[in-house]
Amino acid sequence: MRKVASVCLHKTGYAFPAEYRLRSKADFAHLRKGRRLSVGYLRLVYQTNKVGHARIGFAVSRKFGN
Repeated sequence: MRKVASVCLHKTGYAFPAEYRLRSKADFAHLRKGRRLSVGYLRLVYQTNKVGHARIGFAVSRKFGN
């Protein structure tokens, strides 16, 4: 696995390392207090954190994901 600008190159494609992802229910719940920006079907929710780097998480509706 080769690290490219904080994104790992896997055999199957690109992926963010675990420390850069929101993974638990509590991580996503923390964003309920965050700021929101919406454009069409895309909603960005962001908030400062104490880990020193940005983290990303995706929540996709079944309308789009299944």
